[in-house]
Amino acid sequence: MLLELKNRVTFSTTPIEVQILFSIFHQLDDIQLKAESAYSMSC
Repeated sequence: MLLELKNRVTFSTTPIEVQILFSIFHQLDDIQLKAESAYSMSC
């Protein structure tokens, strides 16, 4: 799903906007990974 969104966004935006969006997506991925690892540790 995220990949689809990234692909769709890439076609309709400027390179700078794409870079900003990619950095946001990257941060979201990081947060998700940290949340998952914290959750699995607490179980």
